[in-house]
Amino acid sequence: MVGHCPSDPDWIGYFDAAEYCTQAGSCYLDLRKSETADQWFAQALKAMPADKGCDRATHLLRRAETAVRSGIFLAAGTFAWEAKPLMKTARAARNDGRLRDLQWSLRRRGPRGRELTNRLSRG
Repeated sequence: MVGHCPSDPDWIGYFDAAEYCTQAGSCYLDLRKSETADQWFAQALKAMPADKGCDRATHLLRRAETAVRSGIFLAAGTFAWEAKPLMKTARAARNDGRLRDLQWSLRRRGPRGRELTNRLSRG
């Protein structure tokens, strides 16, 4: 648990180290600071138990999003490709939407992005 004060609300218990890193990464992504966001998402993945497939897929897709925003398409494809099998075993509509958004973003980035999108669609 992240909170340390007796006056912390009950819901603060939800914030373990991985969730804390995720929230920080999301804030930096909203601020368009992709590199910093990616560092936080990477930390979240390291702090997360391996058995949390759905959450791991979420974080990999968030890392893919930061890579697209930074113009690093190969990394975006790698993160998304790694997330796909996790998404099959731990279905989540939110992650399906993230993958669709990622593919849309990649398609808009030109031939290389479209190529990666096609590979992700086939896999």
